Amino acid sequence: MLELLKLTLLLSKSMNIDAFRRIVGGRDAELGEFPYVGRWAKVHVENNQKTFAQHCTCSFLSPTWAISAAHCIDEEAPGDSVIMYGYIVRGQKQNYTEVVQMFKHPAYVLAVTYDLVRHDIGLLKTRHVELSGYGVLSAVDYTTMIGHEVFLPGYGNTNGTDVVNDATTVSKPLQVFKGMISQCKEDDGHLFSMICVVASCNHLSSVCGGDSGGPVIHASGIVGVNSLSIVDCNSYKEFKNIHIHDLAKGSSSIVQAASSVVDWVSKVVRSNP
Repeated sequence: MLELLKLTLLLSKSMNIDAFRRIVGGRDAELGEFPYVGRWAKVHVENNQKTFAQHCTCSFLSPTWAISAAHCIDEEAPGDSVIMYGYIVRGQKQNYTEVVQMFKHPAYVLAVTYDLVRHDIGLLKTRHVELSGYGVLSAVDYTTMIGHEVFLPGYGNTNGTDVVNDATTVSKPLQVFKGMISQCKEDDGHLFSMICVVASCNHLSSVCGGDSGGPVIHASGIVGVNSLSIVDCNSYKEFKNIHIHDLAKGSSSIVQAASSVVDWVSKVVRSNP
């Protein structure tokens, strides 16, 4: 799984590991709760057997299109990865579809420092997939959503077991945490078309490696995709004494806003039937 730009997870400096047993304060998604959220996985073939390694999270917008983060597309090639969908739990039969084309936003920039990242969003064209529902991008101006509640589902690393690993590997289903849209703090840099998400008051939650590209879901639809955060998720198991209010010092996720790229998404889909 591509780490969140090798920065993964912005969380404050310590926490009581016994206080949460999920993707840091998250919960298991209910069956059918987010049918359009997929697990983007790399394919490995050995002795004619396929295995799937967590790469990123994505959202189906239609039977043949999914949206994720542009940095997840870097160094990937069509055919080398699939999107798994449905109820994904290790040991059960998995449904998946091939990724056949990938499109990064033309203004996307992957910078050495996270505060210079631009337009971290991309589209995946897939084989036809029938789902019970598809994600809808919100066209609401992201600058008007400060203080609004959002949900962030993802298949990335979780501390739901003694080992920090992606949700499927540790036999967990899709993980979800609730947060709130906030203005990015000064420490988050001068971000372009980005919004930040913080954990709910008095609740420790955050995204982790492997959640890149996952949707940030508002009542109006998908308002963005997880782009990056800062601290290495493996440090979770070393955290011992975080005060609950320390989390407010940083963002749980830095998110590429969807409203600024709706026109580009429509253009790509129309041009590639």
